[in-house]
Amino acid sequence: MFTELKEESEKLDGRDKIEEYIILGLRMTEGIDTADFKSRFGFLVEERYKNVIDKNIANGLLKLSGGKLYLTERGLDLANSVMVDFLD
Repeated sequence: MFTELKEESEKLDGRDKIEEYIILGLRMTEGIDTADFKSRFGFLVEERYKNVIDKNIANGLLKLSGGKLYLTERGLDLANSVMVDFLD
């Protein structure tokens, strides 16, 4: 007997959308485009997450360059801990 499958959709609030964008962006080698982030959410990722970004840059896990925020080679190995820092 086949079970009827229901399609479920998850509605994300603003904070969840931002966190999802950051996590998915950091998983890509090109990282997060900071101009696109501002266009989507109305503020600079560098301002809202300044402490998180500064900490992870100082630890050699993130790099902010050329309008992109991305994981370093070392950051790729520790990506989960970097991403957790961005969660409110």
